Amino acid sequence: SSGINAEYGEKKFVVTLLSKVVHNISCTSNMTETSGSSLLDTALTLLGECELIDEKLRVEPKTHLLVAIGNVAYCHQGIRERIRDLPTTSLPNEKCRQIYNDIRSLCNLGN
Repeated sequence: SSGINAEYGEKKFVVTLLSKVVHNISCTSNMTETSGSSLLDTALTLLGECELIDEKLRVEPKTHLLVAIGNVAYCHQGIRERIRDLPTTSLPNEKCRQIYNDIRSLCNLGN
């Protein structure tokens, strides 16, 4: 079973690291719609990967990813259209719920 744990730990590490990178890019760049769109794709893929790691451990990467998605949405109307399909995702803490709701409001997703 140690093999599975090692693989699991590695996945958690990679997902967290990539989530931080996505977050940082979204915070510092003047995104074109094209770069924002590809950043969104990456964030959504990682959001899916987060579901495969332990709930306690997914708080940090999820927060990073939701912030990134919010930043991307804020930049471009065209991307807001795409985020109308923001996947429902487990929201491990209050901060994540708040950011998720902000994104939904920004994109006029209602409840």
